[in-house]
Amino acid sequence: MYLMPYFGNNIVIRNLPRPDPKLSWELHAVNFLLGLVIFVWSWERHEIPWGPSSEQEMVREHNRLTQIRLDSAKPWLVEILAYLGRLDLLRSRTTQLDEPCLAKLKEIALRAELSQYNHPVKETRPVATVEEACYVGSPAALFLERCELMLREGKRLTAILEAEEVAADATRKLKELTHK
Repeated sequence: MYLMPYFGNNIVIRNLPRPDPKLSWELHAVNFLLGLVIFVWSWERHEIPWGPSSEQEMVREHNRLTQIRLDSAKPWLVEILAYLGRLDLLRSRTTQLDEPCLAKLKEIALRAELSQYNHPVKETRPVATVEEACYVGSPAALFLERCELMLREGKRLTAILEAEEVAADATRKLKELTHK
């Protein structure tokens, strides 16, 4: 297992500046990464052309391979955003985060510690749950909880909508049958 080096209480990602870059090249690198995040989550498939089926198949394969590459990069980008303190860039895409991204958020959240000086614990120790990480104030844990809430509520509201549509259809059918 690869362990991240630490600088003080913060994890350091090699070749990336600290979260508060001062030099222009660091700012360019950070801006590039932030732009890359936006690109990866907003990439759209190429349209399938009208024409020979061989061209259509090439475009389909290109779309499939590109999507696989982008999806595999997303957990790494979540790590980078957490390091830079910019998980807010994913706020509008919380329902689009897949299992590997949520697992990465959980991994990041569980790196937090309960300190004997700041929390009611006997000894400083790593958090045991995402809830403890939220208690500590881990941005990744708080963001993960928000994501899970959004996904859960989205499923619940979708189920309600589908049930209401089924009920409306049943009511309409009942009226048709009783009025004829």
